[in-house]
Amino acid sequence: MKIGLLLDNVPLGDTVPDSSIRKLTLMRATCVGTLWTAGTKHRREVYERCEAILQEPEYLVRVGGHRQTPGEWLDDAAAAACEMPEGARRRSFAVVGNEPNIEGWVDDPEGYGRFYRMVTQVEHEAIFACPSIGVDGWEEYLRVALYHARPVRHMAVNLYDRGWQWIERIRQIWREFHSIDDQARIYVTELNTLRPDRVPWLRSTLRQLAEADVEACTLFIAGGRSNGAWDERYIIDEQEAAEIGQLMKEDTVSLRQQFPEAYAQWEREGGPENNFRKHALALGLIAPTAKDIHFLAAEARASLDQLQAALAAYLAIHK
Repeated sequence: MKIGLLLDNVPLGDTVPDSSIRKLTLMRATCVGTLWTAGTKHRREVYERCEAILQEPEYLVRVGGHRQTPGEWLDDAAAAACEMPEGARRRSFAVVGNEPNIEGWVDDPEGYGRFYRMVTQVEHEAIFACPSIGVDGWEEYLRVALYHARPVRHMAVNLYDRGWQWIERIRQIWREFHSIDDQARIYVTELNTLRPDRVPWLRSTLRQLAEADVEACTLFIAGGRSNGAWDERYIIDEQEAAEIGQLMKEDTVSLRQQFPEAYAQWEREGGPENNFRKHALALGLIAPTAKDIHFLAAEARASLDQLQAALAAYLAIHK
């Protein structure tokens, strides 16, 4: 499972501070949550700074959140994509809004479902936003929205301080309307707690979510000003980021210990520590999961798109 942080909800025109980017490094982040909303738009320089310090992270980009037409959302998604370097763009996924039962489609699950369905006719890999599970009636809202959104292949959930069991409940409702195959992915886009034992709880919960086959999890939040919308005690500090990063290191060490000779060669060749799993897959040391196959297929599609674009350019010049 990929682990990272949701970046600051900075005002329009402001940028994410270096302290927040540093937390990604301390966490050994493999995914990053970014925003393209009415209040915050993360620009190219934010992605460039992330690309410079991280090893090919995945980006979960929350697009919108207020009620929009499909065309308006697609324009926003395209604008957000234009801010990303090419490599980052290939590793990004757009989330369609945020908790529609409290943002945009409060009493209209059918409206959100139809909206999502229209959006994904163009943006095929866009991620469905699960309604807030902290609001009464969320299960019925989810059922109605899923019915009208069909098909839904990917879902984003704000889990807050709830455990992995809620992921299984969401999957149960999902299966009422869809035959979920191995390619269906759940992303946890907000996880955190105000418990005094926050870091131990997060480390334990992250392991449980990985075992529950969650694709990626971004913790809430790297920084920013809440303006009363959320408790600023949720901000992850540098010490906490470093302690959570130890979990990532331990997972890498376990694979390193299984294949010490392969890792030694990888290290001699200058391979990044967080990408040893990808190297182990290439050598056939470990069996690929469905998630691995999906990612490899996405890379292959991106390479094919580049080849087709190059061929088109060549033909245009040599008519």
